[in-house]
Amino acid sequence: MALFVPFHLTKTGASKGRGLKGPLPYHATILLFIASLAGSVAGQTTEVQSHSQRAREALKASVPEAAVKEYRAVLELDPRNIEANGNLGVIEFFRDDCQSASRYFSAALAIQPSLPKAQALIGICQKRLGDPSALASLERSFSGLTEPKLRIQVGMELMGLHYQQGNLHKAASLIQSLVELDPDNVDVLYSAQLLYTELADETLNKLAVLAPGSARMQQIVGERLVNAGDLKGAIEHYKKALALDPRLQGVRYELSQAILESSPSDGKAQTEAQALLEDAVKTEGDNARIECELGAIAVAKQDEEQGYAHYHRAFVLNPR
Repeated sequence: MALFVPFHLTKTGASKGRGLKGPLPYHATILLFIASLAGSVAGQTTEVQSHSQRAREALKASVPEAAVKEYRAVLELDPRNIEANGNLGVIEFFRDDCQSASRYFSAALAIQPSLPKAQALIGICQKRLGDPSALASLERSFSGLTEPKLRIQVGMELMGLHYQQGNLHKAASLIQSLVELDPDNVDVLYSAQLLYTELADETLNKLAVLAPGSARMQQIVGERLVNAGDLKGAIEHYKKALALDPRLQGVRYELSQAILESSPSDGKAQTEAQALLEDAVKTEGDNARIECELGAIAVAKQDEEQGYAHYHRAFVLNPR
């Protein structure tokens, strides 16, 4: 499986390559080094300050070529100027010139190492260039980033590297933090789904080697058959799992669901499923899912009072 890692920091209304024109929507990134100079402007010459001010105005007006000219003039006068190195790096980054961008970012970081956005962008450049230093750069920057969009992008890039190196558990831990950061991000959810599927396959293969005849193996086979639409086969495997281990957690609930789905209007199936769920409460403890299932059975039997009681209990157990 090829894990998809999107790239969000793209140009809007700009042609690819060296001829960068039009607005750069990631405005906060372009101006990311200006704030770092607030306490050091007094030490600059008037000429450096003038070039820097004209460069900022050019960036605000979405005229990056003019900004490049002004920042290069700054570096002629002050090669260690963080703002000029940093913002030239960002402009080259959006031009897809990672070689030049990395050079400017390296210069900025050599002067002031605590620049997580610069570290993030140089890490993305290193990854594009196949530089093994990318992993360390992205890891260093990730914890210090506060801007959500860039943090998600860096997290996705970092997760992709862990995946490429076969470290699925690190990748899964990272993708979970990104899902929590932006639960509605389609790219993050898509990558999470692919990664979790691969992790499930990996653990299934390991379980098949370690315990091919175990109750858990029978339970997993039942789950796979449910997903494939074979409810009859799933019921058989769930029952085998219970026969092998009568105290197996979760299998009674899954078996009750398969029975109900296979015969939703059949009173005998409803009674059998209800007995399984009540047994699950005794052996495993109650939870909202079990109570919801019992509520659905009660409603199907036209016992609205019991249905209400079970749904209310489910809500108490899990208000979400």
